[in-house]
Amino acid sequence: MRERQQANGGFSFWPGSDTARDFPSVYALHFLIEAREAGFAVPADMLRRGIAFIREVADRKIANLADAVIRAQAIYLLTRQGETTTNLLVRLQENLEKNHKEAWRSDLTAVYMAATYRLLKMDGDAQRLASRYRLGTARSAAMGDFDQPLTRDAQALYLLSRHFESRARDLDGAILLQLLDPIFKGKTNTIGASYTILGLVAYGRLNLPEGQPESVHFQYEAVDGTKRPLDSHNAPFPTASYPAHDGQIGISGATPLFYANVQSGFDRTLPDAPSRSGLEIYRDYLDVDGAMVASFVQGQEVLVRLRIRALEAEHVSNVAVIDLLPGGFEAVRQSVSREIQGWRADYVDVREDRVIFYGSVGKSVRELTYRAKVTAPGQFTRPPAFAESMYDRTLKAATPAGVLTVMPAP
Repeated sequence: MRERQQANGGFSFWPGSDTARDFPSVYALHFLIEAREAGFAVPADMLRRGIAFIREVADRKIANLADAVIRAQAIYLLTRQGETTTNLLVRLQENLEKNHKEAWRSDLTAVYMAATYRLLKMDGDAQRLASRYRLGTARSAAMGDFDQPLTRDAQALYLLSRHFESRARDLDGAILLQLLDPIFKGKTNTIGASYTILGLVAYGRLNLPEGQPESVHFQYEAVDGTKRPLDSHNAPFPTASYPAHDGQIGISGATPLFYANVQSGFDRTLPDAPSRSGLEIYRDYLDVDGAMVASFVQGQEVLVRLRIRALEAEHVSNVAVIDLLPGGFEAVRQSVSREIQGWRADYVDVREDRVIFYGSVGKSVRELTYRAKVTAPGQFTRPPAFAESMYDRTLKAATPAGVLTVMPAP
């Protein structure tokens, strides 16, 4: 996070950028504040400078409701730090009444403002604003990458659970399952996931016996029926590791009980055919004359050409194009540029085993190129190249994997 914090205390979207942006700054500050309250060591200077920046964010004019929710969250976080924010709230509400009179009271903006009024001991205003937002009614149409229904509903659940306990306890179970439906369908992203964890933890604490710590037990049952308890630790909620074999995991404890299952590693079976879901990607290796290369020689330098396009949408933002290098191949760093044939990547990341371009694509084919050097002879797996939307997991594509042979240098 230090890499992305600017001199004015705000945070940029990408490392190396010199521009602080409102959304990542408010999002990062919320994370830092929650981390500190959970007992983690948060650098005081980073938090202090970040708070100074969101003071500016909280006092800016708004152009639309997307701006308003960021301003309202900034005001809420300042209030959490003990600042008196009544004037900021009044100015924001006056603006909303003037320009968004019919819409703002049922928006997430109103829930953040209600929570702030509650912190300021203005309970009448707080209760009136907290009552209008309805979980499960947000629609993804016209919403941005960082502002999806799950993200909004999870924030509302968090605020209600933390500041309006009786309202949170009255939520219908079917509404909560509807909120979680995008997760069950694999349609969440990192922002929605983080806010969902925040919301479910806050909601779960409402249902713990008063004065009792959270108690969750894990058990692993092997295929042969033997059972054994799994050791767990709080990080910050009960967490356990289990073997990646056939078997079953039993979890018991508080009611309601929410769980997250996390796995990591590599695919055992590589795809032998291209995949397309809203995006399409191709990869070729070219020689110095622009002809496609089918065989390679140690010491040779080739041009890697990636071609990508969107299949349906006119514009898809925040796409990651990930080119995994075969063993024995090494990217020529100085050949990887953010500026390629009139297109500018938001960010480029060159790693030991891959090159990643981040940016927007449309229906016309976008061609991305860089050079790679063949450094070792042998037979290598040619891993797939991927294109994936960072915030809409239904948009993705991959090239097939294969095998390539590199001959020793003469």
